[in-house]
Order: sequence, then structure tokens, then C-alpha cells
Amino acid sequence: MMKVNNKKNKTKNSENNNLPLHLIGSATLLSIGSICFLLKKTKNSNSKLIEQSKMIEQSELIEQSKLIEQSKQIEQSKLIENYNSKLLEQSTLIENHGKKIKYLCYENQKLFSMLRNIQNDYTKPYETFQTTYDSFNNQWKDIPIPDLDNHINLCTDLMLKWTELPRKWFKSKKVLDAGCGIGRFSYGFLECGAELKSIDFSSNGVEITKKNCQKYNHKNVHKVNLLEYNDNETFDFVWSYGVCHHTGNTKLAMLNLFSKVKKGGKIFLMLYGFPEKIIDYEELNNYEQLRKELIVLPDEQKMDYLKKRLIELFPCVMEGYNTTEDYYASDHGRMLLHGYFDAVSPPINELLSYEEIFTILNNNGFSNIRRCNDNRNIHIIADKL
Repeated sequence: MMKVNNKKNKTKNSENNNLPLHLIGSATLLSIGSICFLLKKTKNSNSKLIEQSKMIEQSELIEQSKLIEQSKQIEQSKLIENYNSKLLEQSTLIENHGKKIKYLCYENQKLFSMLRNIQNDYTKPYETFQTTYDSFNNQWKDIPIPDLDNHINLCTDLMLKWTELPRKWFKSKKVLDAGCGIGRFSYGFLECGAELKSIDFSSNGVEITKKNCQKYNHKNVHKVNLLEYNDNETFDFVWSYGVCHHTGNTKLAMLNLFSKVKKGGKIFLMLYGFPEKIIDYEELNNYEQLRKELIVLPDEQKMDYLKKRLIELFPCVMEGYNTTEDYYASDHGRMLLHGYFDAVSPPINELLSYEEIFTILNNNGFSNIRRCNDNRNIHIIADKL
């Protein structure tokens, strides 16, 4: 059996060995070709992969470069922003200091003027007293307050708000309106049922107050100089709104009013205050500049000059008006003119600090001294012990 199998194998091998040579070569060539094709394909694939890898690498480098550039730009932008912020801050500080210095220069000029006129008589007001009196006397006559009824009602509401007293408190109380002007607060006290006496140094003010308060037949209105007000009459409540600082001797005027308050009575004062905020300095600089310009003009020219200067200072008020005459014929225009004339025409305008007013009141028998608002102009009320 083994012999037979060996014979078969030999026969098979012999058949394979007897294949033609050209067939064997073709097979080999096909195999080599396939291998070369695969090698070439692999090489191409590798080449593409390398190319893609380079492209990805270049893309990443470009992105990194962009990020670095953006980071630099952001950093530079922050540096510029910080620099501009510091410049603005320094510019604001310089501007604010300039306003303060300008105001202090004005005050220095006024102090020297006061010193030259005080002389040896403490009670004598300086030489601009008559000019101040004339200014108010003309103001009450020539610059009427627009929409007077509504203005008076507003003043009554403000009086009750600032004093924190109900209307019924004033009923049958003896009240003094010291420096009544045209009677706007006098009307409010009468409306609340007070027994009122009104005084003013302006003869025009006295007559106009009588007219504005004729509904209550108010005839207890008198021409009085606060610096010479030394009778023995006393009151439950003394009101003086924006008056003492125009007299030429603010402290003496205050002391004379203190003597008019009964024990257990109250006093209310509004006095011009020193500037505290930057906007206060700017406002007062405008006032002082206009005062310097008006003081050299004749009375008959002051009004027209102030009208022109207010338009220059506040050009926006002309929106909706064709001419300055149209604007000053409006309630807003007349109120602006009245307010500014009141502030800048009188040459005597003394300023006080809250601390100074508090000390004067405290040293003269008053307690429960309190400020009624947080404006530059000081509204203060106190009780007499």
C-alpha cells in the first residue's frame, strides 16, 4: 500500500514539474505587479497622509498665529482703554480744580471789598447796600412771576414740607414773614389761618404783598430794615426765606430775628450756602461772572443784557421758539429771567456754611436745629428754648 501512494505522489510532482515555463513566469510577474501596485498605492496613501498632516499642521500654526495676534490686540486695546481712562480722570480733576480755583478768586475779591467797607462800625453795611435794595425794589415791580396763583400754591406746599408742620399748627399763631418780597409765603400763612405780620425793606414789595394778599384783607405789611429791627414784639413762628444774606450784615440780621421768637417758638431760615459739589462751583462761577458784568451797567440796561447772556449760556432753551422775545414771553422764559435776576443782580450775596449757622443758633438759645433739605442753599429750622 505504501508503495502505491508514493508512486502517486511522484506522478503528481512529475506533472507539476512538467508545466510550461511561460505559464510559471506569467504568474510570477502578476504577483510582482500586484505587490508593486500595492506598494505604489501605499506610497501614494502615505504621501497624501503626510500632505494632509502638513496642511493640518500649517492650519494649526495659522490659528495659533491668529490667536496670538488677537491676544496682542486685546491687550493693546486694554492698555489704550486704561490710558484713556486715566487721561479722562486727570482731565476731570484738572477741570474741577479749575472751577474751584476760579470761584475762590471771586470770593477773595469780594472779601477784600468787604474789608475795605467794614471800617470801624460793625453794624454799617457796605456801599453796595443801596444797589442791592434798588435791585429788589425794581425786580418786584418789573419782573412779575408768571402764573402767580400756581406759584403761590406751590410755595404754600413747600412751606409745609420744609417746616414739617401741619396746616392746623399755624391757625391763630402769631407769624412773622421777614423779607416777604411779593408775599408768596405770606399768602400761604394766611391761608393756614395765621395771625400774620409781613415786613420787607422794598417799598414795592410792601405794596405788591398787600395786593397779592387782598383776599385776606392783609394790611399788616410794613417797610422794615432788618439791621434796625429792634422793637419788642415777639412771634410764635419767624420765617425768613433768602433775606439775611442780602442785608450787608448777615449775622446782625439773624440776631435781630432771633429776638423776635417767643420762648417755645420756632424759626425758619433760608441762607445761601457755600458750594459743596462741582455743579455748585459751576453754578456760582456763572453767577459771579454775570454779577461782574451787570454791576457796571445802568439799571435800564441790565434786563436786556441778562436776557442776551442767558441765551448764550443756555442755547437749548430756544428750541421751539423763533425769537428771544417769544421765549421770554413764555412762562419758562419769564421764570428763568426772574430766577437769574434775583440771583445775580443784587451785589450783596453772602454765603454761610451749615456749621456756622448751626453754631450761631446754638449759641443764642435754640435747640432741635435741623436742616430741611440737602441743597447748597441751606434751609434750617430750630426751636427756641
